[in-house]
Amino acid sequence: MDMKAIADDEKREIIEFMLDNAALEEKMGKWKQKEEDILLFMDFTAALVRRSREDGGLIISVESGEVPPGAENIEIFRKDKKGDVNIVIGENKQRMAMIFTSRERFKECDDTSGFVMFIDELFEFLGTCAGIDGVVINYKKENVVLNKEMLGIFSDFMSSEKNT
Repeated sequence: MDMKAIADDEKREIIEFMLDNAALEEKMGKWKQKEEDILLFMDFTAALVRRSREDGGLIISVESGEVPPGAENIEIFRKDKKGDVNIVIGENKQRMAMIFTSRERFKECDDTSGFVMFIDELFEFLGTCAGIDGVVINYKKENVVLNKEMLGIFSDFMSSEKNT
């Protein structure tokens, strides 16, 4: 799909569709309230995989001179747009990329720019980035941390699902 040829209204609709992550946020919130409950974690991971299959997306926080900062300015990722992934330093000095499930959650870091990417493509991309140890989803809210190994597991599972 050529994103340059899509009108602004269509881009907004696509972004809204990709970020229709209310069910994912609900599962994430329930699990974060009781992190020791493996069934709630499995519900969250199933919701993440389901959103990926539905062409759901997440917002990655970037530093970009091409995309203005702020939740209202996020854009669909295109290869011709450039930006450096914003990271936070986590426990054990791990470098974690910041990703968000919605514009509302992204507002916590509203001084950065953001690209919306399909979940499977985002995880695959971040899994290959040197200098990034994983992701934190919804920084300053739920703070779900997935290390690079988990990103790889999700990527492998999502790609095998597409091939079946």
